[in-house]
Amino acid sequence: MSESEQPPAEERKRPFQFGLRTLFVVTFIWAVFCTMLTSLGLGWTVFITVSVLWWGGIVYADYHGHFYRSVGLMVLFFALPCGLLPLLHTPRANETVYPRNCRTNLKQIGLALMQYESRCGSYPPAYIADESGKPMHSWRVLILPYLDRQDLYDKYDFSEPWDGPNNSKLHNDWMYSFGCPDEQPPTSSTDTSYVVVVGPNTMFPGAKAVTWRDVPDGDANTLMVVEVANSGIHWMEPRDLDITQMPLTVNPPKGKGVSSNHPDGPHAIFADGHVKLLDDGVTPKQLKAMLTRDGGEEVEVD
Repeated sequence: MSESEQPPAEERKRPFQFGLRTLFVVTFIWAVFCTMLTSLGLGWTVFITVSVLWWGGIVYADYHGHFYRSVGLMVLFFALPCGLLPLLHTPRANETVYPRNCRTNLKQIGLALMQYESRCGSYPPAYIADESGKPMHSWRVLILPYLDRQDLYDKYDFSEPWDGPNNSKLHNDWMYSFGCPDEQPPTSSTDTSYVVVVGPNTMFPGAKAVTWRDVPDGDANTLMVVEVANSGIHWMEPRDLDITQMPLTVNPPKGKGVSSNHPDGPHAIFADGHVKLLDDGVTPKQLKAMLTRDGGEEVEVD
């Protein structure tokens, strides 16, 4: 081709000139990759690195004239690791890959309590007391290994109270399984949304532990853990509801009791592992019947 047949300089393809369709495709693929990374809980560092590599590669490919071949290789480069990460990443019991809710949290707590009972021969006591009878350690700490937090359990010092010098260092460690996702984001509070009811004839008499044989009313009729709105109880604190002092109503107007900020009512888990919503229609008699394990009452709640 002679010099006279050469195309004018302004008609030659210039770098960084994406067509609208091409720009849409590469942006869509980039968004898909970012969504996959976000769903896996990876941080901003990974997000920014992937974005820089992706768009840097796109510009390089376009500049050197191998756009579609390079985009195909980049799709494989990013798609294969993203596809394998879910297989390599095993979530903890307190890291679900689906939206968390109270029902999910209570089911995990209930399963942990059952595993504790199977391993230790009884459910955990509501608290472990010192020689004078003062509560030192909560049942929530005792079931940490069954919530896949053996690491946190190993750091806890049972020779000092829950708020002792060593254990106080763990107070900012947040257990997602103990908090209602709709009430308290993990960045703002370490209070628990789930408590047991302590007192005579309950599943948790206090420092004494009970077994499934001590539930003549039936595990399907006996409450094990209930939801409490704005409890003011740190999840490590050995404090729960007292059946002799709490209001025996759902969502009581005064005092701490079985309650929730959910419009449909608080959640509770029974000793057989099923979760139920308790609305304002539950009478004091019905609630007391569900909270006691050997009262012989019939529980009839829709």
